[in-house]
Amino acid sequence: MDPAALLNAQECRGRFVSWQQEEGVLLRRIFFDGYGCCETEDRCAALPSSDAMTPINAIRENDVNNKSILDILRRYFAENASIIWSDALNEHQLNGSGPNVR
Repeated sequence: MDPAALLNAQECRGRFVSWQQEEGVLLRRIFFDGYGCCETEDRCAALPSSDAMTPINAIRENDVNNKSILDILRRYFAENASIIWSDALNEHQLNGSGPNVR
């Protein structure tokens, strides 16, 4: 999975993820090829503050395709697997494990 695609998306159709940043960084919706769009209805917890700045800074610096970002996203998705479709997370290797980048 390309972390850049996950972090840079702004809308669900044809993209992967939509984030909300007003009350911390949290997942609003995620699109999975073969599954469709999973709306979280704002039930996902915010990224821990210790993790939230890493992807934000990576986006600002255009350095999002690295292992630390993917690790943060996988951990976050695994923690919210009861809200996000776990079968889609597993298929797309976003469930806390999977191949590394770089």
